[in-house]
Amino acid sequence: MSIAVAEDQKLRIAQETEDGNIFLELWGEYIDTQIEMGSDIIKTDKTMNYFEDIFWSYVDGTLDGVTIFGADNNAVLMWGETGSDFPYDTSRGKWGSCWGTYIRPEYRRMGWSKRMREIAKKILQEQGFETLVGGVFSKNKIGRKTCDKSFSGNVRSHHETFLVDLGGNK
Repeated sequence: MSIAVAEDQKLRIAQETEDGNIFLELWGEYIDTQIEMGSDIIKTDKTMNYFEDIFWSYVDGTLDGVTIFGADNNAVLMWGETGSDFPYDTSRGKWGSCWGTYIRPEYRRMGWSKRMREIAKKILQEQGFETLVGGVFSKNKIGRKTCDKSFSGNVRSHHETFLVDLGGNK
């Protein structure tokens, strides 16, 4: 499936075998940028395998969700089910995770993220999602601005995550 954005620019929903390699390359770059912005994620085989499993679950339909490529495979967005339920009830209804959106630097500020988010929102609505859960690092000023703008009027709450060092990880 291909969704035309402009005559020579396309968004593409991941669905082919070779998409796995494209995803892993872009997602690895995404994780690198998250680390630069303060994430505690560590790019290991375990981490990459986890996200690859989520990716393939969306492609094969095991889980509801979507992975979208844009900018001639220089951008990626992945949103959807996490593969595990909360052990308690929430007011979220069917909810999905904003795993992330990554645009390679030379393609930023061209509207890719906005268009990918618009398509992803429509797909998740069609899959019955009621709530999307995600966050943007405080160091990611552009990401915070575009996220707030993109979801204006529909953001139920803002939460800041904090990590407390208890001395065991030094």
